Amino acid sequence: MVLKKLFGHSSKKAYGSEKRDFVRLVYPPDKRPVLTVGDNAFEVLNICETGIKFLNHMEKSFGKQVFGKITFQNGGSIKINGKIRWEGGREIGMFVTRIPAFVIKQEIRTFIRREANADTLVTSGASIEAAKQEIDLEDNE
Repeated sequence: MVLKKLFGHSSKKAYGSEKRDFVRLVYPPDKRPVLTVGDNAFEVLNICETGIKFLNHMEKSFGKQVFGKITFQNGGSIKINGKIRWEGGREIGMFVTRIPAFVIKQEIRTFIRREANADTLVTSGASIEAAKQEIDLEDNE
């Protein structure tokens, strides 16, 4: 898993300009949460407080508004609703009504505790200590 710190980062992608102001949690293939929409399940590729990217391996079509539930590896889940922002191949980006920061922090804590080499979780030149500090994770938790 990789934790990207993209505060104020701006880049040009195939689907247009993007600006991120939140920590984005990128999941490895074997630890992805599941987005359930109706009777269909989709792998969540990454998540932040304002959006998710998921894999549309069944190539389902969506309206602009999507209602669903994300179920995490630890068994917890949250209901979400959002709007499709972009589609690129089998990947879909969706703005969501705010995902609480504590949900993202809990996911980060779960992975930090499970990973043997926690330094691989952080990119963009940040250290694991800085990431722990940012998410208020004490070593004794």
